[in-house]
Amino acid sequence: MGGCSALSRKGQIWSADFIVGIATFLFMLLIFALAWRMLDVRWHHSSEYRQMQTDALFASEALMVTPGDPPSWEAMPDLNASRSLGLAWSRNVISSSKLARLASENSTSYYTVRERLGIQRYELGIRVMDMSREDVLFEFGRFPGANADSVVLERLGLLDGSPVVVRMEVWK
Repeated sequence: MGGCSALSRKGQIWSADFIVGIATFLFMLLIFALAWRMLDVRWHHSSEYRQMQTDALFASEALMVTPGDPPSWEAMPDLNASRSLGLAWSRNVISSSKLARLASENSTSYYTVRERLGIQRYELGIRVMDMSREDVLFEFGRFPGANADSVVLERLGLLDGSPVVVRMEVWK
């Protein structure tokens, strides 16, 4: 009888060791999965932010350097007929008539403007301000709230011979 009880204790010890080993393995697997998920979220956020930066940079370059295609797009009755939009007469010299047309299209052609600037995946806001940033001279688009992920680019330009700041916000 004494031998039988020793055998059953060995089985109990082995079962307890097995359960502790499985629990430890599952705990380590859970920690690994959580760490992997956190790294994946960070990488995705970083990648998304870089894409917003790239899109904002190309859009601001198009606005500040080119007149658009066709160059007189501001005189066209429908912005859908234009291939690209630009505000410049020459590099960083902004046309007030193009700015006025862009501002007037805010409520009707917001999505068309975003598409022409290559910012279909994000929201867009553009402000043209005097150098002191106190007076907003022109405004187009939608602007983010305090908690939005956004990229802000500011470029200097000339509008009617006066220096201005063109602020572009791309956000999600």
